[in-house]
Amino acid sequence: MFGSEGGLRPIGELISLKGKRALITGSAAGIGRAMAYRFAEAGARSRTS
Repeated sequence: MFGSEGGLRPIGELISLKGKRALITGSAAGIGRAMAYRFAEAGARSRTS
């Protein structure tokens, strides 16, 4: 999960959500927003609220 310098590795190296859909609630701020960003980075098509 962590890169060689302690930072987060790109999510695409860990998992692929390509072709999957995600519904993320509470994505306006905080953890929900971070999750929405990472799901999209992994390839998921997402809906947020």
